[in-house]
This record gives sequence, C-alpha cells and structure tokens, in this order.
Amino acid sequence: MGESFNFIDLCEKSLCIIKQAQNSNIVPIGTLRWGVCRHRAMLMKYLCDRMVPPIPCKLVRRYLDFLPHAWNIIPVRRNDSWVRMVVNACYPTDIREETETEYFCRSILYSISFYSLCYLLLQ
Repeated sequence: MGESFNFIDLCEKSLCIIKQAQNSNIVPIGTLRWGVCRHRAMLMKYLCDRMVPPIPCKLVRRYLDFLPHAWNIIPVRRNDSWVRMVVNACYPTDIREETETEYFCRSILYSISFYSLCYLLLQ
C-alpha cells in the first residue's frame, strides 16, 4: 500500500517553502495554506485583540466529534441585543449563530459545572 500521510510534516514543508520564497523567517498572514484549527483560532483571537478598538473574541478549545478542535466566539449586536457567533477555524467563512448544540454545549461547559448544566437541562 501507499505510505502514511502526515499532516504535520505537510504543514512544516509548506512553512519552509514560504520562508525560502520570502528569503525571510517572517511569514505574511494569508500565505499559509496548511495548519490546524488551533493555530487559526489563536491567530483570529490575536488579531481581534489587537484591533482598535479591540473586537471581543473568545477562544474555545474542546472536543468536537471526539477530536480536539478550536473555534472562536464573537458577540455581534443584533437590534437591541447581542448574539454569540461561532467562527469555526476550519471553515472561517462559515460564520453562524451559536445555536448548534455541537458548539453551544461545549462552550458553556467552559464556565459552568456539569451538575449545573444537568439542572438547567432538567428544568
């Protein structure tokens, strides 16, 4: 059969090629085409924090479909209220309201205990 695929090696090779092409260790934002969700979500959090004025952004790292995953949550004003929007680091153009249980349950667990959650669900 074929050799095994190593995503981390692919990311590293891509990074080396960009550095060689730039003749520098500085990699311009947007030139990297490979990376894992954690890196993308941390970059988004960093950029939001550095904006003037800063954009409120929460970095969430949890398990999604039994695999480690990272995404961002950004509050957006809608009329007279605020809506929490999920920015999935793997699909950054697929921004959606935090109503999907896959994301919502995992991000609220960040701030409340399991027993509190069970109590809320049983009400």
